[in-house]
Amino acid sequence: MSAIGPIPSEFRYIQTTARVLLIDPANKRASEVLRYDVNGQPRQVEFSASDDGRTLAVIAHPAENVGTIYIVRPESGDATAGLQQGGITKPSLSRDGKTLAYQRVSVDPAVHGVWLMDLPQGTSRRIVADEVMRVGSPPLPLAWSYDGRWLAVVANAFGPGGERVAAIDVTAGETRFDGTGAFVGGLARTGPAGVSADWKDQRLLVTASSGPLAGTRASVDLFDVASGTSRNLIKPTADRNVFRAIWRPGAESYVVLEGPYITGPGSPLDVQLRGLDGTSRSVFQSGFIADLWWSPDGSKLYAWTGGDDSTGGIAEVFSGAGFPFCLRGGSAPPCL
Repeated sequence: MSAIGPIPSEFRYIQTTARVLLIDPANKRASEVLRYDVNGQPRQVEFSASDDGRTLAVIAHPAENVGTIYIVRPESGDATAGLQQGGITKPSLSRDGKTLAYQRVSVDPAVHGVWLMDLPQGTSRRIVADEVMRVGSPPLPLAWSYDGRWLAVVANAFGPGGERVAAIDVTAGETRFDGTGAFVGGLARTGPAGVSADWKDQRLLVTASSGPLAGTRASVDLFDVASGTSRNLIKPTADRNVFRAIWRPGAESYVVLEGPYITGPGSPLDVQLRGLDGTSRSVFQSGFIADLWWSPDGSKLYAWTGGDDSTGGIAEVFSGAGFPFCLRGGSAPPCL
């Protein structure tokens, strides 16, 4: 990797094969931040970024069932190996870039669970214990609250279709997920069915997606972590699916990515802007949307759209502006 200089005010990190790219919409540019190869062969990495974009937590897999945590500073091009252990996966970095949550899968019950790594100190502790070898174990770290107190996770109690989003108070000590939907010890609040979540204050937008094996109706729910209560916002018809709901910064509204229950290449996907009062309007359609994100002030909505196997595109939804980029390296087309 090489230094990329100051992080732009509007940015997004995306992953293409074994590469992580920095998207700079204002300057219509995509730059390669890092590429990971093992013996000359590209290998995908997992990563999570701080809110200011100045810290990336990257988990690379040099061998099967082995994970190495790297702390990457894109501005300077520095990458420091944090630790290497078996079963490390699924990073979720706190918004201030100081604490990393990750899964550690092990046959050792003293190790198996969700762990937290204090990056300045270099120390780790387990925050969620779980039963070894249970289907869907351990919980999957999703996202941190803005104050760094709560970690949203997906806990699977009953196999396919049993995923529920929960919020773990990381200041209250270790908790144990008992596999029936309850947490014992510490402080955790279990919310509605879901596979993804997005924070605002102490509230979570929880998205449940349907699927051939899920046995779950698609929905978007509002989960109030402080009170432990939730209410349904969206439940589409049985032939429709929702893939992600994202809060709009500075507003009591959000966007939802929706599409057919059965999707394939070119299936029409619809981006809807919705309010908590039930209002809704379609703002964008595309046959391929890999990612959606807001500008920090909520005035712009960006979508990573498709091109071909070497070219992608970034679209600014409200203005219609956009630009293409090469998936392998981020440079402008033509792409090799």
